[in-house]
Amino acid sequence: MARQAKREWAAVIRGIWGAWTKRERRRATLRRKALRFEPLEGRSLLATDLATISGRVFKDVTGNGYNAGEEVAGAAVELFLDDGDSIFEPGAGDNLLANTTTNGLGNYAFNRLTAGTYFVRQPAQVVGAVSLNSTASSAITITPLEAQGVTGTNIDGFTTIGPSITASFPAGSTAQGSQVAAEALGGERDLFLELTAAANVLDDADFQAGGGVLNWNANTGARGRYVASWDGVDGNGGVLAQGLGGIDLTDAGLSQFLRMGVFGTDKPNGTAQVRVYSSAVDFSQSALTTIPQVPAAADEILFDYTAFTVGGGTGATLTNINAIELEIIANDNAMQGQVTFFAAVGPTVETQNFANFTPADLRIAKTVNNSTPNVGQNVTFTITVTNDGPFAASNVAVSDPLPAGLSFVSATPSQGSYVSATGVWTVGSVASAADATLQIVATVTTSGAKTNTAEVSASDQFDVDSTPGNNLAAEDDQASVVVTPAIADLSVTKTVDNNAPNVGQNVNYTVTVSNAGPATATNVAVSDVLPGTLTFVSSTPSQGAYVNGTGVWTVGSINSGANATLQITATVTVGGTTTNTAQVSAADQFDPDSTPANGVAAEDDQASIPLTTPRLLTKRLFLAE
Repeated sequence: MARQAKREWAAVIRGIWGAWTKRERRRATLRRKALRFEPLEGRSLLATDLATISGRVFKDVTGNGYNAGEEVAGAAVELFLDDGDSIFEPGAGDNLLANTTTNGLGNYAFNRLTAGTYFVRQPAQVVGAVSLNSTASSAITITPLEAQGVTGTNIDGFTTIGPSITASFPAGSTAQGSQVAAEALGGERDLFLELTAAANVLDDADFQAGGGVLNWNANTGARGRYVASWDGVDGNGGVLAQGLGGIDLTDAGLSQFLRMGVFGTDKPNGTAQVRVYSSAVDFSQSALTTIPQVPAAADEILFDYTAFTVGGGTGATLTNINAIELEIIANDNAMQGQVTFFAAVGPTVETQNFANFTPADLRIAKTVNNSTPNVGQNVTFTITVTNDGPFAASNVAVSDPLPAGLSFVSATPSQGSYVSATGVWTVGSVASAADATLQIVATVTTSGAKTNTAEVSASDQFDVDSTPGNNLAAEDDQASVVVTPAIADLSVTKTVDNNAPNVGQNVNYTVTVSNAGPATATNVAVSDVLPGTLTFVSSTPSQGAYVNGTGVWTVGSINSGANATLQITATVTVGGTTTNTAQVSAADQFDPDSTPANGVAAEDDQASIPLTTPRLLTKRLFLAE
């Protein structure tokens, strides 16, 4: 009975204490909530060194701005601070602040600049084969507003009220909530709160957003871990979804930081950390960063993308982000603080390019020593490239590939070198009002007209009336000559003295090859192979020789307007129909309407004639058994 009485009395005490605790906790919570949206210390200062001067050093070949391949890597660039008169005076008032060199794309940058007036200079220098003159920019002014940078992707401005969550005694308790908000990235902000310390039942912590602030607060014996997340609309503050759709936090390379605006904390040991996720397992994180304590001057924290480290998996890809977390850890009891905004930010960029535009007017002339050679003869081409200025031309190259039908023999340049495999003459530099020459010797190997073209294919300088390598015949940096081997129009006719002979009889074929000119035909050959139904007896050519074993009549030369004949005598050995064909098989000269040895019956350099021989009939006597 005594034990039962003690248990009943303990229950009464617990009920009284529990009722008192709920009332007191309610009053304490209401007192804190009355202060939640009051700024700890209102300030409007932001970073004042988020300006950049950047640009590219390049050799403007075409005069129309930068084109790929014109960049100058490894060029020196200098930054000067103006002394107040906006006149560039290096060494006489304008101080050299920094120098750098261009990267592989010819780009340079001077970062984290404050408000002021600056000059950028490209000093005179030779980079590889590129000569650069000394050039300075005009005055570049960065205003105080520009020095605060440019906001990119907005993560949250906290204007929509909610959610508001509370985690109460004991330590380890949690709370979570979500709020659809138009200003929140992904359309919703999620809040999660863990009570990390609590001395008694009165201790709790609050976490809420609205009115332009994200507010955290704890009472005397409490502290918390506060996590705000943006992962799309999922209605769950306790689970990190991946619903942002792969946003680009770099804003196409323009943003370099995440900026968190703060009013600070009332205690010294609060920290903040950002985590960004490309997937549930692949994320990167910033270092733990101390939140400024009131009344510290700083009112923002910049999380530099380059300082993020892999937190899980392979790390996050900043151009493909699906969730973001901001974690605030209160390492002091009763700490309160406020965040005013959270967004990506990049520098204000002032661009200063160095184009190095120095025009040089190049032109080409081309000649050939013999424009009507025979096949097998050599011809000599002479190419002259002239620079009409006003600047010297550097890294000049001329393209002169030999066309089909011309076989390279030799090249003699006045400067530089010619590579027959590529057809490129690497000329080098040509001073204003100077020229360079190249002689190419080639053998004509086939008939037909051949056009040989030379064109300026490269130069560091802009040409006022032509563009290297564009293959426009009307421009003066391109010239052509035509080599046309001599033309001889050969035709073949063929007759037979008896087109219906008997087996065992001889027939006489007459083959005539005629040259309609205009040039003498040389090294003419005619193919006339007897079919298997005929046996060769003899041949009588008017010129040249006929070889029965090959069926080739080596004719030789035929003057324009002349002809040559061949008579072949053969014995018919098999009855039936057979066809004998003769065709021009070779000639040095181009034939305008036929091609030797191509077997096309419709062409006039080929002729055929049929023979029909009666077959012998054999009588057989069949005897009856």
